[in-house]
Amino acid sequence: MDQERRLSTFEEIIDSENLFNAFLKARKGKGRTGPVSRFDFHCDTFLWELQKELAEKTYLPGKYVSFRIRYPKPRLITAAPFRDRVVHHALCAVIAPLFESRFLPCSFANRPGFGTHRAFRAARRSCREYTYVLKCDVKRFFPSIDHEILKRMVRDVVGDEDTLGLIDTLIDAESGCESYDNQTGSMPLFDSLRRRGIPIGNLTSQFFANIYLNGLDHFVVEALECAPYIRYVDDFLLFGASKQALGRFREAIRQYLRSIRLVLHEKKQEIFPVRNGVDFLGYRITPRGVRVRKSNVRTFQKRTKARIAHYRQGKLPLEKISEGVRSWIAHARHADSYRLREVILNRIVVEGGGPLPDGPWRGVEQYQREQLPVRVSQQQQSEQPQQQHRVSCGAPLQALVPGS
Repeated sequence: MDQERRLSTFEEIIDSENLFNAFLKARKGKGRTGPVSRFDFHCDTFLWELQKELAEKTYLPGKYVSFRIRYPKPRLITAAPFRDRVVHHALCAVIAPLFESRFLPCSFANRPGFGTHRAFRAARRSCREYTYVLKCDVKRFFPSIDHEILKRMVRDVVGDEDTLGLIDTLIDAESGCESYDNQTGSMPLFDSLRRRGIPIGNLTSQFFANIYLNGLDHFVVEALECAPYIRYVDDFLLFGASKQALGRFREAIRQYLRSIRLVLHEKKQEIFPVRNGVDFLGYRITPRGVRVRKSNVRTFQKRTKARIAHYRQGKLPLEKISEGVRSWIAHARHADSYRLREVILNRIVVEGGGPLPDGPWRGVEQYQREQLPVRVSQQQQSEQPQQQHRVSCGAPLQALVPGS
C-alpha cells in the first residue's frame, strides 16, 4: 500500500480538488488585495493553467520578493509569488503524510499538532525533572542546506519521478536566498561548488527543514539514547543529570552535523543548570515557573505602539490592533503572567462614544476572565456617538503610545 502511494503522488498533486484546496490554504489570512485578489477573481482560469503546466512539465517558479527582518534575529526572508505558494500547498498536502510517519514526536514546528506551545510544554516538564540542559542552535541553518543531500533524503521516501522532478524544480529555483558554507577545512572542489540554501519564507522550506534534520532526531534518540530531546526547527534542547554526559552528546552531534554539512553555532551550544533558566520559544523556563521573556514583552509593546500610530493616521483598521493584542495574550497566558497581562492591558483606553463593539478589549475579557476598565471622560460621553473612535492612552501608557 505504501509503495502504491509512493508511485501515485504526482496525480494526487495536480488533481483539481487538491489544487483548489491548496488555493484556499494559501489565501487564508492574506486579505483580498494585490496578487491574492487577482488570483481569487480569476480562480478557475489560473488553477486550470497551473494544472496544465504541471501536467505538461512546463511549470517554472516565478520571481521571489526579498526583505529583511530584525526580530527575533536579522535574517533575509524571501517570499514566493502567490501562484507558487498554491503549488507549495498542493505538494505538501500529498507528500507530508509520507514523511509524517517517519518523524519522531520530539520534532516540533511545521507539523499538525506539534506547534510552539506543545514544544514549550515538553520543555517545561523536562525542566522540572532534570538538572542540566544542553541548548544548541545550528549556525545559518537555512542558507547552509545542501541541495544534493536534501534531494537524496527526499528520494529515500518519494519514488515517483514526476513528483521528484517538481521537488527538484522548487529546491533549485532562483529565489535570491542567502547561501552559506558552514564547512571549515579542506573538501573536494566539486563539493565546495554544490548549491546550498533554501528560502526561509516558503512552506516547502519549512517542511524540507524537518526532512533535513530528521536524521539528527533519530541519531540522538536511537543511537545516543538521549531523552528527553526537543527540537524546534534548528534549535534543540537535550536534558540530563550530568554535564559530562551532555558534553559527550554535544561532540557526537557535532560529528553527525558535519556529515550533512552543518555546524553548531559557536556561542549557542551551552551546558548549564536548569535552575538558571532556559530561554526557549519566547519564554524563560525554570523548575519553579515560567515567565515571558523581556524581549518578547518589549516587541509586543513596540508593535502595538506602531499599530496605534498607523490607526491614528487611518492606515490600519482597529481590528488589526485587536488581532495583535489577542495573539500576544494567547502566547503570554501559557506563562505565569497574569499580573503582567493585567498591568499592560489595563493601560489601553478608548476615547470616543464608549466601548467599541469589536476591539482588543473583547479578547482581553475572554482571556483575562474579568471586565477590564474602559475609561471614557465625561466630556467624551456627551459627544455624538457617531464620532470616530480612536485609541490613545492614559498617563501609564506613555511608553507604549507616541504623543501621549
